[in-house]
Amino acid sequence: MAFERPYDEVALILEGDADIVTNDGRTLTIGAGDVLVTPKGSGGTWVIRERIVKFWVIYDG
Repeated sequence: MAFERPYDEVALILEGDADIVTNDGRTLTIGAGDVLVTPKGSGGTWVIRERIVKFWVIYDG
């Protein structure tokens, strides 16, 4: 799932795991218990290996 965020986002991963390939080519592996901060304008592709359940908050600024 490709994305480019129009807002800032903070997410707590509750279940599952995935790789996130950022637009600059870095690969981040996330899983249950991880906190993910995604700044406005960032983007990439999620490669979901196991269904993701997350608690997330979006905010502007």
